[in-house]
This record gives sequence, structure tokens and C-alpha cells, in this order.
Amino acid sequence: MITSLDHDHSDSLLDLRETLWKKVRNINFGGSWALQSDEPITEALRSKLHNAVTYFSTITNEAKITILQSFVYVYTNRYAVRDELLALEFGIRQITTVKVNRPLGSVKSNDEASKLRCYLKQLEITNNEHHLLKSFIDTNVDVVKPSLGLDHFFNRKNDRLIRNYFFLDFTEESLLTTLELMTPNLIRKVAPIVR
Repeated sequence: MITSLDHDHSDSLLDLRETLWKKVRNINFGGSWALQSDEPITEALRSKLHNAVTYFSTITNEAKITILQSFVYVYTNRYAVRDELLALEFGIRQITTVKVNRPLGSVKSNDEASKLRCYLKQLEITNNEHHLLKSFIDTNVDVVKPSLGLDHFFNRKNDRLIRNYFFLDFTEESLLTTLELMTPNLIRKVAPIVR
């Protein structure tokens, strides 16, 4: 996997991949030839990768690039990137335009009453903390809405690992203080909710 946009690093990865491809082609993994879809490393492929490294190096401030084996996901606000990639002979399978119409640092929710979202830290909690968190939610059921993940967490008998995607939506800001007093060091971040 390419972790930096560097020509020498890209060449070393291509050499490694070429060696691996040649070795794998001589092994029959019990009928898995159909799964061997990686193409051999040719000079044309090397040239294409170097063109990509050069191109993406020039737009690092305008795009986020995620590389997954033979796929590249490009996230950008500059629509001309599409035409530039096509000019470099890169196949584009999908283009999605997303309209983001909320302030930075906020979250969207369809719940009309909620004002704040509180994300929890990923950590192992004690049985007592588990009981306190559950009782806090049960006591404030009208003003505190747990995420589905947090709901499922309470239904698993021996699970005590809070995941970092668990959250609580609050209609009253004062309840954040109550939660922090009942289960200290559990809140990771708080974000305002927008419609």
C-alpha cells in the first residue's frame, strides 16, 4: 500500500508486487485461479502509477486520497479533478456529489427535541459504571436518547467495552454535567445538533 506520494517508494512497492505476482502464479491454491485478478506489473502500469503520483502530489491540499489495493477513492470539492483524471486515462467508476449544509463540528439529527450529541470514549467500563450509565439513561428516558449501538450494548450480557461510535442525544445541556459526575471520563466530545 502506498503511504506517501513518492516515486522511489512507489517503485519499490511495484517491484515487491511484481515478485509476489510471479511467485503466486506458480502456485495452485486449490482452484483459486479465478480469484487471481491482479494484473502483472508492466511498464505501462508503472508509467500510469508515476503519472498518478505526480498528479496527486500537485493537488494534496485540494483532495483527500484513500488507496485500497487496486482502487483509489478521491474526495474533493474541485470538480475539475474528474476531467484531469480522465485526461490521464484513469477510469472513473462513480462520481458522487454531496451537499453539506451544516456548520463545521455539528451533527445532523431528525429528532426535533435533541440539542446536543455526546460521543463516548472507547474504554472498558466496570459493572458499576455499566449499571450507572444504564440507570442514567432509564431515569432520563424523555430527554436522553441513546444510539442504537449503545442500546444493543446494554442488551449484551457480559459486554463492558464502550465503542467510540456510541453516543447520547440530549434535549437539556445540564444533563451532561450529571452524566460526567455519575461516570467520570466517559465523554469524548460534544457536538451541537442541527436540522
